[in-house]
Order: sequence, then structure tokens, then C-alpha cells
Amino acid sequence: MTRKLLAMLFAMLPIAAQAEVPKYRLDVLVDGPAGRGADINNSGVALLGLETGGASQAWLMTTTGSVHLGSLGGTKVEGFELNDAGTVVGSSSLAGNTATHAFVYANGTMRDIGTLGGLNSSAVAVNNAGLVVGTSDVAGGGTRGFIYTADGGMRDIGTLGGAQSRILDVADTGEILGSAQTESGEWHKFLYKDGVMTDIHDWGGNLSGLGANGELYGTSYDSTRNQWSLELYNSAWSPAGEWNYNLAIPSDMSNGYMVGTNNYGTGTMLATADGYWSLDSFTEGQWTFLDAHGVNDSGQILAYGCSWDSGSCATVLLSPVPEPATYGMLAAGLGVVALARRRKGAAASRSA
Repeated sequence: MTRKLLAMLFAMLPIAAQAEVPKYRLDVLVDGPAGRGADINNSGVALLGLETGGASQAWLMTTTGSVHLGSLGGTKVEGFELNDAGTVVGSSSLAGNTATHAFVYANGTMRDIGTLGGLNSSAVAVNNAGLVVGTSDVAGGGTRGFIYTADGGMRDIGTLGGAQSRILDVADTGEILGSAQTESGEWHKFLYKDGVMTDIHDWGGNLSGLGANGELYGTSYDSTRNQWSLELYNSAWSPAGEWNYNLAIPSDMSNGYMVGTNNYGTGTMLATADGYWSLDSFTEGQWTFLDAHGVNDSGQILAYGCSWDSGSCATVLLSPVPEPATYGMLAAGLGVVALARRRKGAAASRSA
């Protein structure tokens, strides 16, 4: 059976005994394969990357406007996450592209937050309290996870007894997910909060992210069944139905929503406590979605897909319809972008 046929079959979801297919509006943010989604916040502002002329750029976008984040002097910039205040974290090359440093972008300005003594660093996540986390090279070689705040600067998070560590995510509750070497040199996953690092190596699955409330999500592979399945811990809700297979490889989680792919990797899915659906079903077969990059608490989804009508692909925003709260969030998001535009003094605008 071909991949396309499998995708069409999974697009026929939902099955019996779950809620009706939600109605969604589609807005194109970036045409073509040059764009890639990174994150979306609860104001409806999307963080995207663009590849143009051999350079990579980071942008904030809504359906009515966009703001270029700039760089730390080099031509390689990647934004990884933004919070509800519009603060963005990521990495940018320096002048000459000889090194890459973690940055924090806020109020129209990109700030270099340095390293832990090595050449390179990268900020991978930020929560709504402004806590920034990431990984940095250290003097003498190797890497360490770090915590950064505007008041306290960059601080080494430590290890599980070995030499190195790295960080994957941070929740609004303050939990930090990462991996670190033990005294024997093995890499184990950990949870860190309030100065305490807890080894969670015995927890099942390959945990890859944190929900806003400290939920842990990831995936595991059953070689005997040749199937992937969702792993979910510390969550007050779980997707309805056979959620561990129908959304087996998660990419993002918010309050009440999760996006990812099914256990065959052939369908891009949304899951809630009411059910699970292929994103393809939201456009009645007009689009096939290849990735879901993020989802917010209003159910807005940042995704990449291809249109059957035009034959072209795009990074798009899917918004629930009708959803009055969504439009309020979007208006607030436009305010964030407008503020950044005024402070930067220049931005590109486009209509969806």
C-alpha cells in the first residue's frame, strides 16, 4: 500500500464514537517550501523561519503582518520558541558566521546572552515567566544545559554526575526537561526544578517535550508490533479513543490540545479530550498536511501542507471556526506584532 493511499485512508478519520469534525479556517502565512514553522503563542502570533538566498531568518507573523527579528551579525538565525508576551528565543550566528550564540528577542531588540565559556550556545525554550533555557558549549569541550534570566544571567544547570548535559524544554510551572550524563557516562533524561535534578531514565518512552502545566510527552517504539505509540505523564487529560496510536508521535501540546502524527507517520493529527482527527479533514480534502509545528490554548494550529487545487505547499495557520476567543487572541497578537514593528522601524507586511 502506498504512502499516499495510507494518508488518504487516515484522512477519513474520525471514526465512530467521537465528536464531530471541528470546523477550521485556513490562512496562508508563507508560500512555498522556504518557510518552516516553529511555534505559536496564545495570542495567535506564529514564529517561523525563512530560507532565502542561503541565509536563514526568523520572523513573527500573523495573518495580516510580519516582523523580521534580525540577527547577531551573521546570516544563520533560527527561532525556536516564543511566549505569550512575544519574547522569542533561538540562536544566531555572529559576524562572519564563525560562532553561534543564544539570543532573546523582546521589544523589538535581539540580545546576545552569551555562552558558558565555550564557542557556541542556543536558547531552545522560554516560559511565560520569562525563564529561558538552552544548551551551551563550555571551556575545554562538551556542553551544559543553562538557565537564563534577565536579572541573573546565564547559569549552568549541572549534570547527573557526569560531564555534560543539555536541555529540551521548560514549562510554565518551572519544570525543565533535559538529558545529562551520569557518572558512568550514560545519557539519562531528567526533570529539574528549584535546583533539584531528578533522573527519570526509568520512565517509559523517548520524552521530548513539556506541556504548559508540566505534562511530559514523547513517543515509544514497539519493535515486535512495528508501531509507535504516545507516552504521556503528569497530565490532567488525555486524548480520547485509541490515542496512543492515532496520535503516536507528538510535536506540541497545549491546554486541551495535542498535535503530531499517527503511528505510521502518514497522517498529521489533532487530538483533544473529545477525539482525534486528521488535519486533512478540516479542509475537506483540499489540503494534505505533512507537519504540525505548534498548537495553542485556543486550538489554533501552525502547520505545513500542500494544496490539491494549486499544487503548491505553504506554512499555514488553522483557526477554529466559530471561536470568539480566537479572534480576541488574534487581535492581541496583532498588537504584539504592531508594537515590534514600530520599535524596529521596518517590517514586511502581507495579507493571507
